[in-house]
Amino acid sequence: MKKCLFLLAGIAAIACQQLPDMTELSQQYVVWTDHDKTVDFSVRGSLCVPDSILIVGAGQLTEYWKDDDAKSIIDIYKTTLSQRGYTLEQNKSLADRGIQLTYFQSSVYMESYPMYWDPAYWAGSQYIYPSEYVAEVTVGSLTAEMVDLTASGSSLPVLWNAVMTGEVTGDDSTDLQRLQTAADQSLDQSPYL
Repeated sequence: MKKCLFLLAGIAAIACQQLPDMTELSQQYVVWTDHDKTVDFSVRGSLCVPDSILIVGAGQLTEYWKDDDAKSIIDIYKTTLSQRGYTLEQNKSLADRGIQLTYFQSSVYMESYPMYWDPAYWAGSQYIYPSEYVAEVTVGSLTAEMVDLTASGSSLPVLWNAVMTGEVTGDDSTDLQRLQTAADQSLDQSPYL
C-alpha cells in the first residue's frame, strides 16, 4: 500500500509541474555566445567597431546596413565595450581587437500533408485527403564576432562570438527592438568581455 501511495505522489508531483509559456519563445531572439577559453579578456586594449553591419544573402554584391537603425545596434556594442574599459579606435590597423557585425535573413518553408484515418483503419484501409499546409517563416540572424587584429597570417582568430536569431515579424520597429534587446543580451551573457 505504501508503494502505491508513493507512486501516486510521484505521479501527482510530475503532473503538477509548471511548464513555461511556450508562446513567449517567439517574442525575443535566441542568443548564443561563446569565447576562446585561452584568451585573457581582463586585458583591455583598443577596439575597432565598424560604422555598418554586413548583410549576407541580399544579392551578388556586398551590401552594408548603414542607416540609423544599424547605428543603434552598433552603438550598443560601442557603448557597452567602452564602459568595460576598451578604447574605441577608428583605424583598424591601430586597434588590438575588432568587432564584426553581420546580418542574415532567410525564409524557411514548412509543408505538412495531414493524413486522416477512417474507422476501418484496423481493417487495413485508410483515406488520405489531398490537402497540404504550407507555412513560411522568415528568420533573421545577427552575428557579432570579436577578432584579434594583432594576429599575423591571413586569417584572424575569433576571440568571442554571438549568434542572435529569431522570427522576423515584418514590423520594422518591433524587429529593431528585438535586435537591440538581443545585442544587449549577447553582452550581458558575456561579462568577461
